[in-house]
Amino acid sequence: FPLRNRQNLQRADDARKSLDLLQLLNDGAEVHNMMEGNFNFKQFQGRMDVTAAAVMGHSFGGATTVQALSEDPRFRCGIALDGWIEPLHQDLYMAGIQQPLLFINSSNVLQWAENVLSMMKLVKP
Repeated sequence: FPLRNRQNLQRADDARKSLDLLQLLNDGAEVHNMMEGNFNFKQFQGRMDVTAAAVMGHSFGGATTVQALSEDPRFRCGIALDGWIEPLHQDLYMAGIQQPLLFINSSNVLQWAENVLSMMKLVKP
């Protein structure tokens, strides 16, 4: 659990940083591009509605989705596809998720009883 939880926290932080970058691009700010070339970032200025950002992930990404929702209200909703919820810290269940969260489960691989019960604790009635 500790290793996967740390990884999940890092992944949620990466999602927040990605949203920060999208905000900068939408604002027309200059951003550092590690790739060589003349990429025109200004083409994104004013073209994104970053106030309606969603976060979505599959399997381990489902846990990342839940974590990102719990940490950043700028994510307005989330979708977890066959979410593997085990990497979440138990404190998160107590705090709950305020944004709408949809679980789409299509695989029997990740849908054992304990995992599904954990999902149900996160979804508002």
